[in-house]
Amino acid sequence: MPTGGKKNLWKDKPELYRYIRWHIRNPLSDLGMYYVGFAGKKYKKLEVLNTEHVEINLKKLNKCPLYFPRYSIDLAGVFNFSIGWKKRGCFGLYLKR
Repeated sequence: MPTGGKKNLWKDKPELYRYIRWHIRNPLSDLGMYYVGFAGKKYKKLEVLNTEHVEINLKKLNKCPLYFPRYSIDLAGVFNFSIGWKKRGCFGLYLKR
């Protein structure tokens, strides 16, 4: 597992050590290979709450009994927070102060 041009970096380490270090170091890179969401699928949008600062809505895929929520808080110029499935169907997390 040479990285950054360093050869034989892991050669003298035990197999278990290398396995554990690889999976501790690399979890986010591995997650980048997976798709989370339902882009391109048909869904129905149900608005639960829609005020000036708070928005809560649910998305339900056709032929699926589950609802996918999206929560959004927008305090203009102070704080923005959003978590859930976006308009195009991809999961997102957004936090800005």
